[in-house]
Amino acid sequence: MHQLLNFRIEAGDKIIKNHLDTTAKNAKYTTHQTEKELIKISEQILVNDIVSATNNSIGFSVLTDEAAYITGTEQLSIGLRFVNPTKEQMIWEEFLGFVPLNDMSAASISDAILRKCLSLGLNLDRLLGQGYDGCSTMAGKNNGVQSRIRIKYPKVAFVHCSSDRLNLVVNDMSAFPQIHFF
Repeated sequence: MHQLLNFRIEAGDKIIKNHLDTTAKNAKYTTHQTEKELIKISEQILVNDIVSATNNSIGFSVLTDEAAYITGTEQLSIGLRFVNPTKEQMIWEEFLGFVPLNDMSAASISDAILRKCLSLGLNLDRLLGQGYDGCSTMAGKNNGVQSRIRIKYPKVAFVHCSSDRLNLVVNDMSAFPQIHFF
């Protein structure tokens, strides 16, 4: 944070310079605790703006992928794709955050997705699609995550990530020696 403040001072921000030069050390609000609070507040503002724009759109898709945290904990990254009605009808993709997973079952993953969406205040009546870059747990027609979500929200279509589809095709094609060595 100190580097960012110094950068602003070097760029000519006289208000920050005056604040840091004239304020008592215990009132500068430059501690690690304050930095963490500012980051958390910034995150809340950004997420609220994303949720608001998403809820004002005609519909949206939830984009998910699983990833292992450095400690080995499984987590799910969650993002949204929607048409932003205030920005010349442009398609936006926004990252919302990570959700820790208790296990990799379809029930656990679908519950985590829906719980995160509801806790953020997303209007799931506008949920029209779900995309996933990962394993068959998501794609299972009968007991996968996509089918569990579709039971609660029947309008939701499921789409594999295009990179994941390409990867599946390449894996299937590797049965041919010419392609395997390519």
